[in-house]
Amino acid sequence: MPKTADVHAIDWATLQGAYGNASEAGALLASMMDPQHQQDWNDIWSHLCHQGTVYSASHAALPVLLSIARQTGRSDRDDALLLAGAIVAGSDVGDPGLVPHGDVIQALRSKVNKRLKGTGKDAVPLSDDGHGERGWLRQAWLGLSGEKAWSQHLDRLAEGEIVGECVACSADLYCTLDAEAPYVCHEDPVFGAPAATTALLPGEPVGVAEQWLMHQVRDDGDQRAEQLLGLAFGHSTCSACGHPFAVRECVQA
Repeated sequence: MPKTADVHAIDWATLQGAYGNASEAGALLASMMDPQHQQDWNDIWSHLCHQGTVYSASHAALPVLLSIARQTGRSDRDDALLLAGAIVAGSDVGDPGLVPHGDVIQALRSKVNKRLKGTGKDAVPLSDDGHGERGWLRQAWLGLSGEKAWSQHLDRLAEGEIVGECVACSADLYCTLDAEAPYVCHEDPVFGAPAATTALLPGEPVGVAEQWLMHQVRDDGDQRAEQLLGLAFGHSTCSACGHPFAVRECVQA
């Protein structure tokens, strides 16, 4: 079993966070080791994974986050898993900051997997929007597995729209993931009904990550998530120039 880090033994002042040296981030993590802490997880996210950017302190925090996730009886253990997943997802492939933490990352991924497989009182509920807590955990599992696209963008599907760009004419393309009549247009629908639209047709998963996601939602009986993924793996044509367009292009890292 990989060892967790003593948060007080890390010299946070020598590490970099979003706002300079990571002393404040270290102090926040130290307080969050107490299950009765009063800190907001958004605060530590802003220090360690600000808008998806990670730092040396982010990697140093991974064993601490594992320690939090291992504490029984905490209601916020999933928050530690989600932040860890985002940190790994936001790191470059082969980032030297991750090298010492391979066993820790594997242990975190196992924790996420266990949460997704929980039953009874440990079951993570489905969400009407097709994402919710299970969606965030799926996203964290992908991040901890080294996937760089859906691990950072899966939550965008629940918003009902995902925006990309036509590679042929550079038009912004708005993919509207409507349950009844999904479509693609090059005029932002927020300003009114678009003059031209093209039908968005569902597709099948490509590659290990997409296949894992679809397998997960089908096993869960998560019909809205399955519908959203089908559209995310789908295709259309640019409503401005007619060039073929795959929705997954919106999220490719």
